[in-house]
Amino acid sequence: MKKLLLPLVAGAFLICPAVLADEDLIAKAMSAGPEAIASKATIMLPDGTVLREGSDYWTCFPYFGTNVDTDPMCGDPTWTATMLAGGIDGDWGNSATGFSYMLAGGYPHLMVIVPELESYEGFNTDPGDGKTWVMSFPALHFMIPIEMEAEETEEEMATEADEADE
Repeated sequence: MKKLLLPLVAGAFLICPAVLADEDLIAKAMSAGPEAIASKATIMLPDGTVLREGSDYWTCFPYFGTNVDTDPMCGDPTWTATMLAGGIDGDWGNSATGFSYMLAGGYPHLMVIVPELESYEGFNTDPGDGKTWVMSFPALHFMIPIEMEAEETEEEMATEADEADE
């Protein structure tokens, strides 16, 4: 993330996040979900501003709340309504099961929010063991780790092509 230095009184500076262009926000939001979902999804900011109209029922966000450094998310209508109604600090009450992808960032996973999940008692709460676990912030929801295949570099693809030609 680029940072801007803004001059203040008496030579002091304020460091704040650079403003991302719409294209960058759209690309970041699309990185959250599988191509089949993200390519058709509405791209929206957490305040409800639509950056791109979609053609299906998924919505992708480039970040959460007001922190542009958070990982992006693609959610179904339940997650989208929950995000817009509650945001990070609001009321995360929900009345339906919802699914959300967070494939970009340091921890690729699928999230499942379910109605009336009031306790994580009996569920795994260890995010480090590689198994499905329950997260209690900002509302109780299941976190399902997804193993991502590493993308091949152009050099690896060229080497494979050369080997195939031999």
